[in-house]
Amino acid sequence: MSDEKTLIERLRERTESGWVNAELQALIREAAAELEDWEHAFEMYWKANRRATDIYNAAHPGTEGTLPDQGKMIDWLCDELAKAGDVRARERALARKMRELGDKTQAMADLMRGAASVLEHDK
Repeated sequence: MSDEKTLIERLRERTESGWVNAELQALIREAAAELEDWEHAFEMYWKANRRATDIYNAAHPGTEGTLPDQGKMIDWLCDELAKAGDVRARERALARKMRELGDKTQAMADLMRGAASVLEHDK
């Protein structure tokens, strides 16, 4: 890794050393903060894009090590997300049905215990 200082570091040094007047120092600080925000945003974008590329390439054999068309990749990822949402919705519906069935099963078991109790009592 290079020992050279980043632009932000150089701007801060110049600002703190009194090399420029106060008004210019304020502008430099503001520019350095904005640059830091942009660098952070780009870093987040780059990491997300690499993750998306890895997922896309894993699902498309023969594309390993390549950068897919961004539009195609985003469209595919949106389709995959929609499918995952559909699966989750079906899982929730199934769980709801299972709870309903469990409630009905419990009611039937209670009814049968009640009937058995009546039959035992009638003996």
